[in-house]
Amino acid sequence: MSRNYVTEVVKREHLYYQMAHAGFYAKLMMAQRLEGDELHGLPPGVPLPVLPIAALPAAPKDWVRAAGTFVCPVDTGYGLWFDWTMNDTVNTAVVPSVKGMNPITGQKLEALRLEQYADKCPVHGEPFAHGTLCKKCGYQWPQQNYISHPNILWLDGFFQNGTVRQFFFSDEDKRDIASLVIGKESTVPAFGFGFWKPKNPRLVEQRATRSYFGGGLSGQSVNYAYSGTLGPTGPTGSKGVHGSMGAGGTLGAYTNTNGNNFDSDSVSVNYCSAAPAAQCNATPAAQCNAAKSPESTLGFIDDDFEEPRGVSKSLHSQARSAPKRSKSVSVGAGARISQSLEKDSLGLDGWRGEPEAIIRLYFVFEEQFRELVRSGGVEDLKGSEDGYLKGLPVG
Repeated sequence: MSRNYVTEVVKREHLYYQMAHAGFYAKLMMAQRLEGDELHGLPPGVPLPVLPIAALPAAPKDWVRAAGTFVCPVDTGYGLWFDWTMNDTVNTAVVPSVKGMNPITGQKLEALRLEQYADKCPVHGEPFAHGTLCKKCGYQWPQQNYISHPNILWLDGFFQNGTVRQFFFSDEDKRDIASLVIGKESTVPAFGFGFWKPKNPRLVEQRATRSYFGGGLSGQSVNYAYSGTLGPTGPTGSKGVHGSMGAGGTLGAYTNTNGNNFDSDSVSVNYCSAAPAAQCNATPAAQCNAAKSPESTLGFIDDDFEEPRGVSKSLHSQARSAPKRSKSVSVGAGARISQSLEKDSLGLDGWRGEPEAIIRLYFVFEEQFRELVRSGGVEDLKGSEDGYLKGLPVG
């Protein structure tokens, strides 16, 4: 199978790297598939190309065709994470869905709503025994079912008490977490993201960047910055991590540039991909940078794509065989990644009652995507750039 198959059947101008709907945005990021029993840091990544579902007439009839719906051809061999940082990161709440299951709570999404858990188990209705421990469930519940400030707007995997288990695509039905938890009959082959706005926007600003892959991360800059205004006359300040992850590079420390106190909102972020945060923060990046460019079987990013820049061609340099496999793509739970979930201080009353937008992303294996394109073609959704002036004398 050609590794440039998408550009064989889909014109480049039809592909997107960022999903958008009603003023909200999302990316599905490809990352190195992490392995081993140790606790990993946050891996960088590169956005996967997507296609609006309206461009695929042959898409299955039971798929939602509403605006904000996209399709992505996928393969196995790499990790994933969700990126929502292109939104207003302190005035956006996101409820994620993986095949119909919330990956934070493990519950089937019967309806899109924001939830917090403080006193009793939402499943059994019994008071928590200690913290958010439900004795019948046998584990501590997360404090909420959504991602919002002071957390960074990204999610790398299935939540697991202060860590996550990395998302990855699999062709093994037995690895599909959603099917195992909520039942295969309840799953859908898609990710879903519901977006909320607060009733009154917060003034604090937050931003973060994780680098693209490139040259085994050597020389790739990464940074995390926190800045904000607590009120019209309140203290202002910033904190940030800046550094190079290449050979000889070091990760900078948090700095408070003007001495103001933001300790209550500080966020610890580790960008090394192969060692616990304490080790990565204490050593040059070269000593903990075992995160070489992933040897992925991904084949639908063409070599001459101009965007995203800095993508190592080793990400998609391997040829693939095409064994028979299930038409249902599994989303598995991989290695542990250090990613906590802090409680949203705004509270449920601070958010609007309904989501402002929903973005959906259906995913199918490469061979199924090729069949969809061949059977129904790809429709042009952009039309003439000249608009009503087409064919008229201009210039």
